[in-house]
Amino acid sequence: TLIDRSALSGRFKLFATPMGQGRCLSLLCGDGSMDAEHYANFLRQLGHSVREAGGLYWFNVAPRVYAPFPFEAMLRPAELELSRVLGEDGLVVRFGCDPADGVPSYRLTVSDANYDLPSLNSKSRNQTRRGLEQCDCGPVDLQTLCEHGVELNRATLQRQQRRVPSNLCTYWTRYFQAAADCPAARTWGAWHGGKPAAYLIAFQIGSVDNICIVRSDAGKLKHYPNNAMLFTYIRDSLRRPGVTEVSIGLQSLLSGMESLDHFKIGMGFEQRPFGQRIEFRRPWSRLLPRALASTASGVLRPWSSHEKIGRVSGLLSWYAQQPVIDFTETAH
Repeated sequence: TLIDRSALSGRFKLFATPMGQGRCLSLLCGDGSMDAEHYANFLRQLGHSVREAGGLYWFNVAPRVYAPFPFEAMLRPAELELSRVLGEDGLVVRFGCDPADGVPSYRLTVSDANYDLPSLNSKSRNQTRRGLEQCDCGPVDLQTLCEHGVELNRATLQRQQRRVPSNLCTYWTRYFQAAADCPAARTWGAWHGGKPAAYLIAFQIGSVDNICIVRSDAGKLKHYPNNAMLFTYIRDSLRRPGVTEVSIGLQSLLSGMESLDHFKIGMGFEQRPFGQRIEFRRPWSRLLPRALASTASGVLRPWSSHEKIGRVSGLLSWYAQQPVIDFTETAH
């Protein structure tokens, strides 16, 4: 089968179903099958292209770049039908696999149902206690997000020295509205002095709660709102029926993210081994030998502080490092 059953920790059931001229695997996430559909509808509301192939949903995470969800799925690369995944518009696919089949990487997750202050390292525990003393944390409504979320996004981008897009207000207002309409979404925040200091947006798909957005006010970081918010959210989420894991994403393609990952690990997240793999549409994969990809990545690296260039450089670097795998004819 396309999906490595052992990698899904018993959360998913697989079954065969006719599709087109052949057969594919469809994925049931227990009662979470609707969660995946809800997330797919959320992405469509934002204008993403979403399709089903090989038992998973795939969406254009960037122009012409597709990735699957549920995000923790580990696929067997040789059985991936690239043409079905990429459709008419895709050029590149990025997906999870066994570490031996791709670039050894990781997912950042928490799965301890007894998650509490002792789950944090000493520095994060002290900061979180201070954050809890100074901040109030809990669910955030749409009106609050629309009133304050855009500026928190702007503050986060500026703090991280990332470009603030011209459509920031329009895009994020639409994002908040789509999240409010999505039954799989949860929003959580931290307030200091009665004013929003940070917020997060997460989506439950199956039994995994995926934290996708974390934003905060740089001027209030001395009050540790991110610590307090993440701690209270994770603790609350892991005590909800049907949630076995909270994830805050995969290792990034971008370099220089070590300090951010260090913060997450301090908050109790673990680096769970996970392979990542990059594939190009034929014939581009044959026209881009590994050595050329490595050289191109190196040429782009000096400009990798620019987010888009950094992602392309990282993508090419991973492509150059991963093992060569012969694909089945159906993948062509």
